[in-house]
Amino acid sequence: MTRGGFQTHSIPDLMGYVAIVTGDVEPGNSGIGFETALQLALRHARVYIASRSAVRAENAIAKMRKSAEKAFVLDLSYLSLDLQDLQSVKQAAKDFMQRESRLDLLISNAGIMAVPFELTVDGYEKQWQTNYLSHHALFVSLLPLMRATAATSTDKNRVRVVLVSSSAGVSMGPKVMNYDDPNMKAMEGATGPWFVDAPNRKLFRAT
Repeated sequence: MTRGGFQTHSIPDLMGYVAIVTGDVEPGNSGIGFETALQLALRHARVYIASRSAVRAENAIAKMRKSAEKAFVLDLSYLSLDLQDLQSVKQAAKDFMQRESRLDLLISNAGIMAVPFELTVDGYEKQWQTNYLSHHALFVSLLPLMRATAATSTDKNRVRVVLVSSSAGVSMGPKVMNYDDPNMKAMEGATGPWFVDAPNRKLFRAT
């Protein structure tokens, strides 16, 4: 149970909704991405799992469908998305808009933590790009479609963007983002970028 008594059975019927959940969803794990995609699909939403690994996504989809009632086939699909490559992000948005005419829910769930320092093909520290830059790029690319979806609905609260973040950012790391060194080159060790990443987590929680 979560704060306020919300439970999965509190989720209303989502027939007609189209959702994207980012992140690798390993079959058998109890992570947020896996459970979110499953619960949305169980409420009749069409759900796209956007991640790098087609194999892991398809395995997760198979497990989700197996867990559902035999008379009910979950509407789940894989969307190729590599958040460490901005061209992949751009292509993922393009591919989605070629497949769908609406987007009701964008759930930015993917993230990495405490990884060795490394720059992406775009020249950004990979945690900074994976957790924030690429999700922002995906949101901006899909925003016209989400606005169009909202315009067709009588419920102005129907279209949502959900940003999943770490609560550790509230109590750890500096209070402001170092825009002079967004790649955090001055930090050392695997956890260095994660501590400096804290202002972004605070920003996401406030959005």
